[in-house]
Amino acid sequence: DSRVLRWTDGSIPAENGQSVQVTITRLDGSVLFQTEVLTGSAYVVQSVVLQGETDVLVRIGALDYDDLPSLQSFTARVTLGT
Repeated sequence: DSRVLRWTDGSIPAENGQSVQVTITRLDGSVLFQTEVLTGSAYVVQSVVLQGETDVLVRIGALDYDDLPSLQSFTARVTLGT
């Protein structure tokens, strides 16, 4: 069983050996930015990596200790203001 967490629910610590991958793509799927975040519960992306795009997809997913991606991830469409 699984449950979608509310925005206000607390964060869940990563499993031992797990990292989090943040990927930002154009709407056509081409990758603008990708990184592995090893610690913390927040990550700031510098606007320069967006290459002027104003509508992007942000995917957050787990990588295990073998760098294999999780079959579950979260993707949000983000529209940026100027």
